[in-house]
Amino acid sequence: RLKDMYRGQVAYTDTALGRLFDAMRSQERPVTVVFTADHGEEFWDHGGFEHGHDFYTELTRVPMIFWGHGVAEGGNVDEPVGLIDVAPTLLSLAGLPPREVEGVALAGVRGEEEKDLPPRFSENNLYDLPAVLVEDGPWRLIHRSNGHIELYDAAVDPREMDDVSLQHPEVVQRLSALTGPRLNAFDGTIQPMQSGGPSLETTEALRSLGYME
Repeated sequence: RLKDMYRGQVAYTDTALGRLFDAMRSQERPVTVVFTADHGEEFWDHGGFEHGHDFYTELTRVPMIFWGHGVAEGGNVDEPVGLIDVAPTLLSLAGLPPREVEGVALAGVRGEEEKDLPPRFSENNLYDLPAVLVEDGPWRLIHRSNGHIELYDAAVDPREMDDVSLQHPEVVQRLSALTGPRLNAFDGTIQPMQSGGPSLETTEALRSLGYME
């Protein structure tokens, strides 16, 4: 039932975006659109539900589609990218100079040859054990605050069912050297919620995101 409801939301969004894009096509001025999302949803793929608790592929792989002015037809980026690449790519498509923002302009969106992209990270989960994900080519390594590490080869195991960390110690060593400092930077900063409920600051943040009325 929950999966059916989720599919219904996807269908509704698809219809609404279709109407929006049709209206944009009628505009005389050039328009560029990027369609993406901040997270996916887990339906017990790895024993969990909803989002905010982990970094498996069903939670971190989201669409990133550029459409409109300046976007090359059939342009594609094969390497893992991140939401941090959206802003510099839009600046590039608009012909504006780069700003001091994290991320890179994705050359493949403009039909140009893509250079090697740096690893991409996901971190700061809302609950459960603090963890960091790093993606580098086909490798996806999840490093948890209790020291547990999982490694997946997305090229052959896109659903992340086979942890191959023991088979590839050299990859684990290389990628955990990247995740370790990031994990240490916020590990222990997630405080348990007090019995009196969330603070006023937390409540206002949740309200601004639409999670509370």
